[in-house]
Amino acid sequence: MGDVGALNKDVGLVSDNKTIDRLEEALIRVTVALQKQEAKKKQDVANEVVSLPEISALAAGIDALCVRIRNVVEPQER
Repeated sequence: MGDVGALNKDVGLVSDNKTIDRLEEALIRVTVALQKQEAKKKQDVANEVVSLPEISALAAGIDALCVRIRNVVEPQER
């Protein structure tokens, strides 16, 4: 009977180790997923910054539009 008890104890340890291994693997998967998510967020932010027009280019476009409108409107007023 003592051997059966020792065997059950060994099986319990093996089971505990497998459980711990599964938990560790799950934590690693969660960590990797979080790192990928963070990297994607950083890339998305970088893409937004690159895709936004520069303020000076936007201002130059508005100025050019104003000049064109003025050129169209002024000759009719004279």
